[in-house]
Amino acid sequence: MMGSIRRKHRRAWLALVARGLLALAIGVYLLLRPLDSLAVIAMCIAIWAVLSGVTEVAHALEIRSTVGSWWLLFLGGFISIGFGVASVNGRRRAPKPPAMTTALTSFSRASTR
Repeated sequence: MMGSIRRKHRRAWLALVARGLLALAIGVYLLLRPLDSLAVIAMCIAIWAVLSGVTEVAHALEIRSTVGSWWLLFLGGFISIGFGVASVNGRRRAPKPPAMTTALTSFSRASTR
């Protein structure tokens, strides 16, 4: 019984050490190459915006017959898709207002409840 507990403890400890070393390696990489890491983060945000926008548009079309302000959710989704596509396309001046997109999406979600 005690041997199996020690084996499990050792495996958990090794997993924590491996996770910590990986986190340190990623941290060093982010410090040494900040522009590359920023590009990856920006791409993740752009992909998230497109997927979120598609979901919002689909949901808006689904609730169209029951909710009068469905078009607000549709508009928020459409703007989110536009922001994501513009960011993925690598335009130098992607639409600046992600806060506006978030606010519009939050407003449209609140108004449909």
